[in-house]
Amino acid sequence: MQYIGDTKMKDGSLLLEYLGNHPKLRILDFLIDNRPFDYSRNEIMEGSGVSRNTFYRLWPTIEHTGLITKTRKIGRAELYKLNEDNKVVQELLKLDEVLSTQAAERATEIPIPA
Repeated sequence: MQYIGDTKMKDGSLLLEYLGNHPKLRILDFLIDNRPFDYSRNEIMEGSGVSRNTFYRLWPTIEHTGLITKTRKIGRAELYKLNEDNKVVQELLKLDEVLSTQAAERATEIPIPA
């Protein structure tokens, strides 16, 4: 279980706690949490905790909808990151920011015993 301040997050992510623990959301949540970096498909799969079969079933849809973008190729590995130009991604980032702000505000409201 992960904490922000004193706020517990069941799934390790506020976004997943609010929207549900669907594998597609776990993939996007991993990429949101690691926005500055690009990753291979295997790294995304492992980082998001999604099984290989589920990941490769969902990946074409994620790629086709433009939620991610291919950044570069190293050897045979293609690297990807969140497509921050995509309107849906922009809204997810806003939601993630609002949820984080609310959690931080709630954490500061918790009384500290003297």
